[in-house]
Amino acid sequence: MRRRGTDQSCKPVRRPFVTVVGGTQWRLPPAAAREADRLLGEGKSVAEVAKALEISEHTFSRWRNQYGGMKADDAKDLRRLRDENARLKRLVADLTLDNEMLKEVARGNF
Repeated sequence: MRRRGTDQSCKPVRRPFVTVVGGTQWRLPPAAAREADRLLGEGKSVAEVAKALEISEHTFSRWRNQYGGMKADDAKDLRRLRDENARLKRLVADLTLDNEMLKEVARGNF
């Protein structure tokens, strides 16, 4: 299969630090941060490091600000807490919807 207007085939691109969770690709910032630190220690510029990690310089800066002083365990805890928070938000949304539905049935507006 070829892309329109190019002579390149549509081959899947292998990107570092990507894992698939539930059909969605998630980059792993803590692993990428360690790799970035290694590359920066070798004397590469931020632009070269971002290119090596296949991310934009803006994304690299955002990761550095977010995960800069964090240890691996802290990053794992942060991800676990975010997952738990998302699960609880979905639970609250479902319960709120059920509550509104019961109120409507009680009023006889069905």
